[in-house]
Amino acid sequence: MDPRKQAALREAVHELLPRVIPVVREGGRIPLRSIAEPIAGEKVGSDVRRALDARGPLTFSPEKAGRARFENDGQQMDLRLKAIKLKIPKRLSGWAEVLDGEQGVALHFDKRHTLSACKALVCADVEGVELTKRRIFVDLEGKAFDRSFDLGAKEDARGAAAPRGEGKPAADRKVAARTARPSQPAQRKVVEVSAQKEERSTGKAKAPLRGAIRDAKANIRSGVEKTLRSAAESHWAAKQAVHEAGRDAKTNVQSGVRRTRESAAERQKAVKMAARNARESARGQLEHSKETVRSRGPAPRPKEGESRGGGYLGMTTYPVRLPEKLAEERNATGGLIVLEVQPDGPADEAGLQLGDTLLTLGGRPMRKPGDLKQQLSPDHVGQRMDAVVLRAGKARHFTVEVGER
Repeated sequence: MDPRKQAALREAVHELLPRVIPVVREGGRIPLRSIAEPIAGEKVGSDVRRALDARGPLTFSPEKAGRARFENDGQQMDLRLKAIKLKIPKRLSGWAEVLDGEQGVALHFDKRHTLSACKALVCADVEGVELTKRRIFVDLEGKAFDRSFDLGAKEDARGAAAPRGEGKPAADRKVAARTARPSQPAQRKVVEVSAQKEERSTGKAKAPLRGAIRDAKANIRSGVEKTLRSAAESHWAAKQAVHEAGRDAKTNVQSGVRRTRESAAERQKAVKMAARNARESARGQLEHSKETVRSRGPAPRPKEGESRGGGYLGMTTYPVRLPEKLAEERNATGGLIVLEVQPDGPADEAGLQLGDTLLTLGGRPMRKPGDLKQQLSPDHVGQRMDAVVLRAGKARHFTVEVGER
């Protein structure tokens, strides 16, 4: 780490700890940038600082000794820093605890309400942050992405005041003792030559070790880079697959809707054509029946006192088939449609009209002219019969008195 950057982080953490530890114990607030800087491992700029201050501070609510819940709500933010990019969601929450002996503090973020650290195409959620005077440890999702910053804290007074040579190995102390008190110049020269030989042999022995360490670091760095590259490629491939699947699903849905609409339009058109053909056929049959009646002429009404040996209703009918729906409702396949009603005749007096369909007369179904003729026998002259007529799709009841021819 750059010494200036290390010094700036150390100063920020040393200023933060005396403020955050009482807040965790007793409750209170601290600026959000105080936590963002240790996670980023750098001092944030003025623009980023203003944005974080505008979002608001972290609020701590103590739960028990040395432990508190914290939360922060605000606008979602993407902060581009020098080393990484921080993604801060709308809500941050978690819990914090004071480390043993007030040596530092640890913050643990909730999984659904935590920020993310992104580098290149790889992002990892921040699971926790540990702040002490000696180091900063950022626990990210996946051990390979953890971040640690050594603050280079000075040793305590006891370690700093230790006598010279106390921390050296025993062999080095012996050499130092031999070289520190030479009795004669010849002995001092022999000792110096021996020390140089030992130093050269030690250097030769350490050379392969340094090479092995260097190769191991290179291999580790290469493996991490390959892993990150592979993860980024897999992430990108997964996004592309999801995008293509969504696009295909949308295309299929649109195609299905279009086909359904076309099919419905075709069925509606066929229904309209069938209804038009049925009306034209019925109109043609009606015109044909009228022409037949005109060619035969109106039926002569019987004169007063004259009997022709049968009854009459004073109307002209023609057999027709009922539509399927009406046939099922009325339990009848057909009826007699009224083509003409003689004025002042029994049918006219009963209320029958042109276009009515006679279904039953006297309780008997009317399917053909012979059925009506049977009901108009001489025995029924003067009798009142119940007639069921279909008018405008609805059944209506009339009482008709059979007249005499």
